[in-house]
Amino acid sequence: MYNSSLSPQQFLDFIQKFSRLYPESMTMLIEQDSNNQYWITYVNESFKTFFEHTFEHKVLASSFFTLQMGTNLEDFLLQKGEVIEPYNKQITIRKKTILHTFNVGVIADTTTQHKVIYLSFTKVISNEMYCSLMDHNLDPVITINQSGQIINSNRAATSIFGYKQDALIKLPYLELVSKRDKLKLLKLIEQTLEQKQPIELNECSIKNVEGRTIVVYVKSIPIIDNNEVKEIQLILRDISRHSESGKTVFYLSYHDQLTGIWNKHALQEHFKEEERIAKCRGNQMAIILLDLDRFKKINDSIGFNKGDELLKKVVQRLSTLSDANSQIYRQNGDDFIFLLQQSDVNNTENFAEKVLALFKKPFCIDELELNISGSIGGVMYPSDGVEFDVLLKKADQALRYVKERGPSTFRFYHSKMLDTSNNGAVMESHLRRAIEKNELSIHYQPQVDLDTGKINSFEALLRWNNPKFGLVPPSVFIPIAEDSGLILEIGDWVLNQVCIQLKEWQIKGFIDVRIAVNISSKQFKQEAFANAIRKYIYKYELNPQSLELEITESSMTNIHETLTILEELKKMGVIISIDDFGTGYSSLSYLKRYPIDIIKIDQSFIKEIEQDEKDEAIAKTIIHLAHSLGMKVIAEGVEKKDHVEILKEVNCEKAQGYYFSRPVPIESITEMYFC
Repeated sequence: MYNSSLSPQQFLDFIQKFSRLYPESMTMLIEQDSNNQYWITYVNESFKTFFEHTFEHKVLASSFFTLQMGTNLEDFLLQKGEVIEPYNKQITIRKKTILHTFNVGVIADTTTQHKVIYLSFTKVISNEMYCSLMDHNLDPVITINQSGQIINSNRAATSIFGYKQDALIKLPYLELVSKRDKLKLLKLIEQTLEQKQPIELNECSIKNVEGRTIVVYVKSIPIIDNNEVKEIQLILRDISRHSESGKTVFYLSYHDQLTGIWNKHALQEHFKEEERIAKCRGNQMAIILLDLDRFKKINDSIGFNKGDELLKKVVQRLSTLSDANSQIYRQNGDDFIFLLQQSDVNNTENFAEKVLALFKKPFCIDELELNISGSIGGVMYPSDGVEFDVLLKKADQALRYVKERGPSTFRFYHSKMLDTSNNGAVMESHLRRAIEKNELSIHYQPQVDLDTGKINSFEALLRWNNPKFGLVPPSVFIPIAEDSGLILEIGDWVLNQVCIQLKEWQIKGFIDVRIAVNISSKQFKQEAFANAIRKYIYKYELNPQSLELEITESSMTNIHETLTILEELKKMGVIISIDDFGTGYSSLSYLKRYPIDIIKIDQSFIKEIEQDEKDEAIAKTIIHLAHSLGMKVIAEGVEKKDHVEILKEVNCEKAQGYYFSRPVPIESITEMYFC
């Protein structure tokens, strides 16, 4: 509004001058006219807002002061001829039912044709009123300065903390907060200073003088002066009475119910906080994702209850590596995550090796000894990404890459790794048509007689070459086949192809040759499985001893059903072997009960047999045990001459692995061994 008798330039000079003097105040300009009447010719926006008046036209000052402010204008006027000096008055204005006290600065100028008076209204909260509000608040209230020192507190605060006020005022506020919640409260203070507005914290644990923990709700209130937060009031409401149920909810929200460690929800929250700290300090972080190899098979074989006990035992070992800079979380089932703070590439690699080393010793569940290994994929913050979901996805890609190329190892993510997680559904649709499109094939790996060096048996291994995905590793497509149920159709196709090959060899006079076929748990548990094998033998007129069925330990959960099926197969004359022995249901009782011909030692015991005394001891024990029960032994994963020499020392009958030959197409087998 501009209703002044002053020239525009004089008016502008007045407003700019006094706005600089009183930037935070409500301001008013009053001018005297030729009839000695005083008019309000200017007010700022905060004045309009407080009095809820537009002031579109000039207003008679005496009426406004009497009606709206409850005082006389004359109290603020300087008489003509007086020496003009700025001075302050105090005024209380009732607005509706609330009293507001203002310091009023008054400056007059009589150098113009008519007197001009400038008034500034600054709201006042008296120290007495402030102290009364503090002391009579039933909730504890403490006031802290910008450096975090307690500078004031009310009676309720001294009561809950147990300190005398002079002792409490000397403390930094963080000393009253439990260790686990210091970062949370520090973040609240930082947000209050930054946003200049109240912030709430639903739950925070504080300690009293005796060290007892009290759970409080916290609200911060910034005390602002000249647009700067000078102090912060913290209102602390004791919610300990309600916190027991709240603790239960909190615990369930952030902890894994089976193992008691942090869950993925907790990881997401912790990552936000650690990421903020890492960004401020320029630190690196790492996420490593651990998956237990073959856990599903073991779980199926020993039952869910024992499987849960195994997971608890695994967590107990993993937790030995957890410290202030490395926290463990359970993502789901048999997947675990470590969040490593202030960790570079070398530290992360060393940590991953320590994790893998924890699986060297078997896990004991009741009387069972279970051997299990783990595979790990890792990512680095910020080089692999800064967002939690992106980093976790990349860690999963690295993990899948590891599992495709052999378990019990660790790899960092790199951009060339195939994202199989996105391709799962598409891959399944392609796999459904793989047989009709002639994309499946069988490669054969020879099993070498360690005594004579001769070869008269092979293991049939399935391969899939797809136009979209290329050569897909069995570790990728077999789980998809099992989960989708396609494993039954694919398993029948493999059995049929192997029987056709055996028939062809028999026609050519290669009578004493045997092929071993892997049988999935779902195949073996089919009601008519034994009859299906019988039909293949009759259809192709095979010597039953030329067909070996490799059964996994996880297929043998039901003793009665397993015994019935195995006895039917033995009556036909089929050879029965136990695949991956020692990685599943390692109970010795079934070896005595079931009609088993061959035990195959899992490659995890062979891989480092020449340098790990425990692996060597386990392998030798399995061989001696099998021989004492009248069974033969085949060692898998033989890759070195040292492996062969150790196995020969204990009379292991056969071995297979890259030391002798990779799995090769049937054409190569015929050319290498039957020509």
